[in-house]
This record gives sequence, C-alpha cells and structure tokens, in this order.
Amino acid sequence: MADSLHSVLNPQFISGLIQQFPVKQMLSDKIYGKKISQTLDVSWDVIHGSYPMAPIAGMNSKAPMCAPPNITNMKGTAVTVKHKIAIKASDMLLLRKPGTVNDIYGQQIILDYTARVNDGVDFRMEWLKMMALTGAIAYVDTETGVQFTIDYGFQGSHKPTLLTTNKWNDLANSDPLKDVADWVNLIMKDGGAAANKLIMNYTTLQLMLNNSKARDLLKYTATTDLLARIKSYLTGYNLELEVSFGVYTASNGVNTPLVADNKVIVCASEGNSSSPSEKTAVFIDAPNEYTMNPGKYGVTIDEEDPKTTLIIAGQNGLPVIQFPDRIVCATVA
Repeated sequence: MADSLHSVLNPQFISGLIQQFPVKQMLSDKIYGKKISQTLDVSWDVIHGSYPMAPIAGMNSKAPMCAPPNITNMKGTAVTVKHKIAIKASDMLLLRKPGTVNDIYGQQIILDYTARVNDGVDFRMEWLKMMALTGAIAYVDTETGVQFTIDYGFQGSHKPTLLTTNKWNDLANSDPLKDVADWVNLIMKDGGAAANKLIMNYTTLQLMLNNSKARDLLKYTATTDLLARIKSYLTGYNLELEVSFGVYTASNGVNTPLVADNKVIVCASEGNSSSPSEKTAVFIDAPNEYTMNPGKYGVTIDEEDPKTTLIIAGQNGLPVIQFPDRIVCATVA
C-alpha cells in the first residue's frame, strides 16, 4: 500500500482533513470575532465605554482629531493547545501491508484517529472562549505545572451574585426577567451598546421556565408554549436566547457543562461596529511550531520503537475581551 500509505499518512493530507472537518455548532462562533497575530505574544486594546461619534464640522474647516476612547493596551501569550494519538499497531500493519488495500478503507482509519484529536482541540478552544466571557481564564501548563490566570477586568457590577430570595432556584420569589432587563440596561449605560445575547445552559433555563413570575407571561397570551413566550418577550429587549448544551470531561473525570449551571451571561456581542475584529470578544489566532502559521493544524510524526505513526492536532491562540463593559456574567443560583 505504498501509494495509499503516502497519501493517508502524509502531513498535508492530515492537515487537510482537520481543515475540512465540519465545524460543530459552537456557541462561541456566534459571539467571537477574529484577529491574527504573527507571534505567540499577542496584544489587544481594552476599551471602556464606546467610541465617540465624529463631530459635525464646516465644509471648509479642518477635520478635528478623532477623540480617543478610554483605551488600555494589554499584552499576553497565546495558549498552546495540542495533543496526539498513536495509530494502533494492528491498523499500522494494515496500512503498511504490501500490495493493494482499499484506499477508502485506509482513509477511513486515518479519519477516525484524526477526528478524535480534532474534536479535543475544538472543545478546549470552546472552553477557553466561554471561560473568557465569565471574566477570567485559569489553566495549568501541563509541562511546567504553573497555573496561569487571565483577568479581563470586568467591573464588580458586571459580575453580580444574586443573594437569598433573588436566586433563581427560589422559584416563588426570584424574578429572572427583571434581572435580565437590569443587566441589559447596565450594558447600555456602561458599554454604550445594545445587548443581543442571553446565554445559559439547559439546567439554568429550567429554573427560568419554572419560575412563577416567568410563568405569569402565559396569562397574557393564547399560547401555552412558555419557552416561545419567553423568547418573544426577550425579543423586546433585542435579546436572542442561546442555550449551551456543551459538556466536557474535567480532569477529575466528571462531565462538566461549558456554561456552569449557576451562570448567566448577557452580552452585546456585535457592539457598534460591523467589523469582525471590533466585536466585544475576539479570538486572536497565533502561529504554531509545526506549520509556522496561525490556525488549527494537523501533522504526523513517525516513531521507530515501537514502529508507529503519531497524529498531532492543535491550535495556538487567545480569546480576549475588548469591551468588558458590554458583558455581564451573573451567578444566579
């Protein structure tokens, strides 16, 4: 299978596979913009408030200088995400066996291995992006054991914790719809932009659906579909409900939701700009040491003892919050 082996184990074939995998429905894709860095050292501007409007000037007068917003330049290091998988000896024997072997079958073997490492990279990147929306990321470098924490500088009012009867698990006394309206107003007041995303996981959504005040919405309509009624109600605030069903396996082996059970995120993801690089949250893609280019990659490495091929997938980058005043991450239960 010399020709087939060359094609399916060729790094360009593996890299092409990873680039062509259909992207899963990731919540962050609806929220994050994109930028590219030429090095692992990334920088971004943190802007409080909003950009000022251009002044009205006379036709024959000089154009005034653009009034600078409240900007702080931040610097950080891209997170390196990568892992590898070894092709089993039995599969390698088949792939290296002399003679003709069905090429499609050989490609399917490699596809299965590549999908596993690709999925792991996708989920880690999604984890990083969703963590950033909560105001901070904390992770441990597996090589050095050093813990890194990135604080995105949310104001205290943008990280509220509900207390006593205001907690959403107090179904009789809490008022989730009022809380959401308050956070929409806070984003408009501090961030100068209209919130457009309300994010929570399925468990937190159940708290909202079972809330007595939320259920009162059915009194004023003919529909019996409470979820549809709540979505319609939120439309009046320009909000789209995004429910996260993403789950990952934590280091302790416990399946953990990407958006925690007690968290609700309200954000103005688009801000006031149509540019994808000026969104509230942006993912900065950085180059890697294998292909020297930004973006997700896949490569193969041969090992001699035991004789096998390793498939490596990874991506370097950092999610950043450019407009922290346009996000509220609340602890609601």
